[in-house]
Amino acid sequence: MQILSSPDFWMIVAIVVSALGVALAARADRHRIHRETARQREAGEQRLEGQITSLRQEIKGDFAAHKQEVGSRIDRLEDRVDHNHREVTAGLAELKAEVSALGARLDERSHPRRLVGAGLSSRGADAASGIVRETPGLHSADEAESGATGASESGAPHPQEESRD
Repeated sequence: MQILSSPDFWMIVAIVVSALGVALAARADRHRIHRETARQREAGEQRLEGQITSLRQEIKGDFAAHKQEVGSRIDRLEDRVDHNHREVTAGLAELKAEVSALGARLDERSHPRRLVGAGLSSRGADAASGIVRETPGLHSADEAESGATGASESGAPHPQEESRD
């Protein structure tokens, strides 16, 4: 029993009890800090989730507005392209018609159409188709000079014209 009456023993007991008290207090502080940190983290996560949700809604709204704007721009561009295409197509059709008409005139001048058949000679076919041709020997260079001065002044028909009738 001497140990219980020794002051060193009680000092050791006091130190052990103090150390145990400090350890328990530190453990309680860690639990409190952990709970507080967890509560702050949950509050932060909820705030962050709310901000993310509002940003998503804002982005969706902006995206929908931009999508609608882009869609209307595309529609306007498509309408303009369609209108320009119609104008170009109409212009091309007019040009094709004009080129066709000019080609037909050119073909008609360089190769007149002849009606063949129905008992018409080539001269009769020319007259029936509305093409008037003069015979190459009708106006020679000598007759043209003399005919221009002599025949037109006297009013007498050319001798070749009389033979045709």
